[in-house]
Amino acid sequence: MLGRAAQIATGTLRRFSPSEAQVLVVSGMAVGAGAAVAGITFRELLDGCIYLFSEVLGPVLSRVLGSPGLALLPALGGLVVGLLTYLWARGARGPGVPEVIDAVARRGGRMPVRLTVVRVLCAAISIGSGGSMGRHGPTARFGALLGSLFGRFLKMSDERTRTLVGCGAAGGIAATFNAPIAGVFYALEVILGEFTTRAFGVVVIASVTAAAIGRGMFGDAPAFTVPPYELLHPSEFALYALLGIFGGIVGVALTRIIYGFQDAFYALPLPDYLRPALGGLLLGVLGFFLPQILGIGYPVIDQALGEGLGLRLLAVLIVAKIVAVALTLGSGGAGGVFAPALFVGGLLGTAFGLAAQALLPGLTAPPGAYALVGMGAVFAGTVRAPITAVLIMFELTGTYAIILPLMAAVVISTQVSEAMSADTIYTLKLRRKGIDVRSGRDVDLLKTIEVGKAMTQEVPLAASDVTLREASEHLNHSRSQVLVVIDEEGALFGMVTEQDVRAGLLDEKGELTLAEIATRDVLSVYPDENLNEAIHRMGIRDLGQLPVVERSDRGQVVGMLRRGDIFHAYSAQMLEQAEQNSKD
Repeated sequence: MLGRAAQIATGTLRRFSPSEAQVLVVSGMAVGAGAAVAGITFRELLDGCIYLFSEVLGPVLSRVLGSPGLALLPALGGLVVGLLTYLWARGARGPGVPEVIDAVARRGGRMPVRLTVVRVLCAAISIGSGGSMGRHGPTARFGALLGSLFGRFLKMSDERTRTLVGCGAAGGIAATFNAPIAGVFYALEVILGEFTTRAFGVVVIASVTAAAIGRGMFGDAPAFTVPPYELLHPSEFALYALLGIFGGIVGVALTRIIYGFQDAFYALPLPDYLRPALGGLLLGVLGFFLPQILGIGYPVIDQALGEGLGLRLLAVLIVAKIVAVALTLGSGGAGGVFAPALFVGGLLGTAFGLAAQALLPGLTAPPGAYALVGMGAVFAGTVRAPITAVLIMFELTGTYAIILPLMAAVVISTQVSEAMSADTIYTLKLRRKGIDVRSGRDVDLLKTIEVGKAMTQEVPLAASDVTLREASEHLNHSRSQVLVVIDEEGALFGMVTEQDVRAGLLDEKGELTLAEIATRDVLSVYPDENLNEAIHRMGIRDLGQLPVVERSDRGQVVGMLRRGDIFHAYSAQMLEQAEQNSKD
């Protein structure tokens, strides 16, 4: 009786026990809600900092020093940021998103709590005091931290924790920018760096949850109001393609200038906590003459979309904004690069549209249409997240009118950026610290495994002078579908399939030798090459196996690498990595 009761109880518990997938979905929903709250909190904190510097400290400085005293506001903010960073986040500088990428790629999603919180606070102070940055980076970072903490609190595996980090980043973007679709693909393209079915579903749940909360707080209106644009003539695609090229060039230039300024600032014989103050002072002087470059800059983008800026002023503001971003971020300030990329891209597109309109009157769309495309192009050239670039422009503007030109320009910009630089604005920061996050991705994990460690040493070999009848017996004995043909010195001669042998026997050519029918143009791999290279080589001809030959003049066959060997080696490496992470 007791045994029967125990069986019933166990069966009941199993029926009501959630599966791994259900736990992950519920966790994603919780992280999305938490990320929304975090994003809203950061936005309110930023508004508080803007009020403090512009409405409280600004009037005081203006009364004491006159209007030039306002130039000191970014310097004061920089001093606070420098002290906070020096005391509690020493060594932190530049964009914050690379730390999230590094945590996902190499640390199982584990993010440092104190450093992240301090730098998010620094971002609010930097932007609030006039720093020329955006809020998307800190928002995504704050949400990602919540995902990391949630995964660690529930003692989830590294894989699940990484997914929840992506959920947090997506939720932060979705809630504060009313961009749930772009938030999903930002997490997949930039943070996680991979597209998997499970990750996609959970990130979508998190993003939708966060967007619902964000819309309840901020409403459902798009960030920018734009008139309906349309493609006037198919020949305009050439102009949009050219704008895409310019967007890629500007995106790479923005990245290089930021890190160039950083090198210059940190070469100065100054304490680290004074560098952001110096950068803020220089920014304040520049902003005194061009106040449009201070802060996030969305009102200026609205002006560009509404064609309220002249060509000469546009050119000046583009250069000044790039310098302002470099001064803020290069000196040690904090913030995101999303808004600056939109600012520069929007103004670049407007200037391009005005020039096109002057050269081809009546044949081009209004400059505002080029502004939208320019925003996406520069963002794509800076971050290289083309899907995100297209979707974020749709969600920020609420219009699909120029989706085709936008897609074309974004793809071209991404290609130009890749041709000019091996890194994005995020990966360059990590590479400069000696970190290659790509080695932490699944596909690049294969780069750490040598062919010699994965190959099978038992190879179905046959000499080149073996007849087809003998080869048939050999195939039956080895139960293999292919024979590796070698010469008298044991070097690779070619390959023969079971189908080749049977076809020869059916044609009563059993006395032919393998040398006469073997395929000579055979792809092979060396033992010291990695599995990523081997997979690429297999894909060239859709092969299931490759002979492994010595890297020498003789080129003797030493093994065979099959797809199954790669899978087993990869699985073993993943298991070893998981065990190492659990020990850490």
